[in-house]
Amino acid sequence: MLKSMSKIMTLFIILLIAGCTSDEERWLNKLESRAADASREISTLETRLAQGTLPNARLLSQYARYVKSHNPELSEIADTLAVEGTTESLMFTNLKARLQTVNSQIKKAASQGEQASVAAWQEIDAIFSGARSNNFNMMLTDQINVLADMSDGKLGRVESLSKQASLAANKSTDFGHGSQLVGNPNYGRWKTDSSGSSAWQWFAMYAMFSSMHRSPIYYDRWSYGRDYSYYGSVGRHYYNSPKQRTGQSQVNKRYSDKFANKGKKFQSPYAKPKATSAKVAQQRRNIAKSSFQSKYSRNSRGSASSRNASSRTSRSSSRGK
Repeated sequence: MLKSMSKIMTLFIILLIAGCTSDEERWLNKLESRAADASREISTLETRLAQGTLPNARLLSQYARYVKSHNPELSEIADTLAVEGTTESLMFTNLKARLQTVNSQIKKAASQGEQASVAAWQEIDAIFSGARSNNFNMMLTDQINVLADMSDGKLGRVESLSKQASLAANKSTDFGHGSQLVGNPNYGRWKTDSSGSSAWQWFAMYAMFSSMHRSPIYYDRWSYGRDYSYYGSVGRHYYNSPKQRTGQSQVNKRYSDKFANKGKKFQSPYAKPKATSAKVAQQRRNIAKSSFQSKYSRNSRGSASSRNASSRTSRSSSRGK
């Protein structure tokens, strides 16, 4: 009896181990397959950047040349922004570095179970999305629009309302040139002082923007007053590493706790969607459609009333005869 029970237990353990092994292998295959997809997207994007066939990369270069020509004092920062449309782009090189990091962790994640595997999958999927040419092309609109603002309105913004229209539509604060890049950890970081306040600090190559700001950009004021940027609306889901996302969450939590201690509620800078040219155009179409429908409805009721009145008059005349 004991020998039989021992055999059953041994068989159970073997099946359990086999089940775990197959689950690990399933995650490993899934993660490696998705990583291969991300690698192919990165290679395709690298080729397009190298060949200059990405539309907004070309436009970024053209805008940079215009700004340099008309505002020579801004040549250095214009050249630095133009690099973002090349294979030397911070956004692009960070995607490659992130994929290399997660590739080295795939086997470990698969062996640690579902939670670790899902986290690895989410990071690979974000890298894949960020490397898609259409997404990267849109990500470059922030740099293009920074240059557009630096041209004093001579160059038009792309996929965005004009500066004044956007500030008005979003009830935003004008933080000065480069504001579309504030909050993007590829260009700077939130530096916290001894009082617990965090101000935006540009990385060295973008430090020139600091001189264009009237005062330091503090996190709480920026959270309530930031304007539209592609990064803020979409890009942050793809172009932040897990470490960068954690850093952002920590800053936001610190301010949430700080405000809560004063009996106030702190709102995340990304809590409310921001108006873009496409969104505003759609809103205007909806308003026009609603207005038309309302007018049509009134006219229909008016016509119906007229027809009813006419019918009553006609019946009355018939009875009179």
